[in-house]
Amino acid sequence: MMKIVFICSSLEPGKDGVGDYTRRLAGELIRQGHNVGIVALHDSHIDNFQHEIQVDQNSKINTLRLSSCISWRGKKQRVKKFIDDFDPEWLSLQFVSYGFHKKGLPFLLPNFLIDIGGNRKWHLNFHELWIAKSTLKHKVIALLQKKIVFVLIKALSPVKISTSIKLYKDRLDKYHVEILPLFGNIPLSNQNSTLLLPLNNSFKVVHFGTFSEDEIGFKRQIGKVILLAKYIDKEIDFIVCGNGGVYKDSRIKLLSKEYSSINVIDYDILSVAEISQLFCECDLGISRANYAYVGKSGTTQSMVEHGLPVLLRDSVKHNQKVENFYCFFDDSRTIVSRHETINLLNNTVDVFVKLINN
Repeated sequence: MMKIVFICSSLEPGKDGVGDYTRRLAGELIRQGHNVGIVALHDSHIDNFQHEIQVDQNSKINTLRLSSCISWRGKKQRVKKFIDDFDPEWLSLQFVSYGFHKKGLPFLLPNFLIDIGGNRKWHLNFHELWIAKSTLKHKVIALLQKKIVFVLIKALSPVKISTSIKLYKDRLDKYHVEILPLFGNIPLSNQNSTLLLPLNNSFKVVHFGTFSEDEIGFKRQIGKVILLAKYIDKEIDFIVCGNGGVYKDSRIKLLSKEYSSINVIDYDILSVAEISQLFCECDLGISRANYAYVGKSGTTQSMVEHGLPVLLRDSVKHNQKVENFYCFFDDSRTIVSRHETINLLNNTVDVFVKLINN
């Protein structure tokens, strides 16, 4: 039996992708007989601290949440007591820089983790590393974030390091890094949902989550959607759910103005059961991810788990082997079909347990 405490930034259900990931991972580990707790160190959804039981399916998870308003010094004693009382063999950091600092620069995190960890074994799981270097400002931020990542590794001397995509593994090639595959952040739901979808025989396309800033890439995806619908002689219902981010309004206006044949339906915020129903009943999902990053997109993996084919944002690369449930704006496919549902969570847990035990 494994005894482990996960450390992430936030645990507000449905509001933090890494938090939802950590809760689902912990829940499945508990169902398999392991002893698991979670600490959320920098939770912007609460004002102070909360020691609570969170539930994933039938698993009850002992959690401690600390507000981002509390100073690192103010958090230390409470976190250390939680960890000492739980007395895990392993501590697993679920790292994303912007989760632990609003500007993505958590300089104080390494020393804080040294103080709370004692002599316990560390596992570091990097959900993100450093941002792309598109401007001078971004180059400076990326350089600082890169430094923080390497300071963190040096400070904690982790026994195990993992990440979800090969690109990040290659960036950490001086260390022994293993791939820990991602699963979706929307589980297949057995709950009855009251969500009413259009009853017409349309080509139903769903976009869930944040819209990309890449308008050209989005237009290319819409062009592919139109070709797929035209081939099967169906009208298009473009369904939007989730808050959509800062580009949501402009993308919906673009669809209404430039693509009058597309019927846009905005469901805004939906429950997990409603999103699951949507993924089960639609014909195609739209992802903001490129293929190189698809392994770190919980939204994309959720669509795949629900049997939904996914249209990615980049161009097809003819020299790479691509799973059949992904398509691209410039590939030759004229028909996309739903596939069998997939349980990616169990696979991730199996890989994680082997990673820790070997």
